[in-house]
Amino acid sequence: MKLRHLLTGTILTVSLLAATAVTAFAAAPKGRFETVNSTTISGWAYNSSTPDDALNVRISVKDKNTGEEVFSQRMTAGEYSDKLYGSGKGNGCHAFTLSMDWSALPDGVYLVEGYVGDNDFSNPRTYTNGNPDAKQEAPAAQAQNLVPLGVVYRRHCFIAGFLKPFLL
Repeated sequence: MKLRHLLTGTILTVSLLAATAVTAFAAAPKGRFETVNSTTISGWAYNSSTPDDALNVRISVKDKNTGEEVFSQRMTAGEYSDKLYGSGKGNGCHAFTLSMDWSALPDGVYLVEGYVGDNDFSNPRTYTNGNPDAKQEAPAAQAQNLVPLGVVYRRHCFIAGFLKPFLL
């Protein structure tokens, strides 16, 4: 009986360790910006452990001088991209495009950061809006309530048997 309990305990321990090892080796999601310009912020997010899943991302714009976040947008990176598909990124439905109205923010230098899950995008960007040396008429704290031109629908991706539009 002791041998049976010992054997059962050993099997459970080995199974638990094996499951933990597999979880530890799971790939972390990655994100990257492609474009940050006067009208658009675009990029992609991908996880090789779930290659056909569209991932949720968060885009953050911070005043570079103060570090204060003046804009934040959550969206799904699910737009189809030939470039991503051609580079082996699953079904290619991992891009996002955000229309951005920089004129709604005071002149200045801004840091654009992206997050997918708990991971930062690999290439934060800097954007200069207007004349960064101009005296700001509206404090950055008031800019927190600003919204971009809008999140727009892009191409549709066929996922898990459903044609699903992804917000971009």
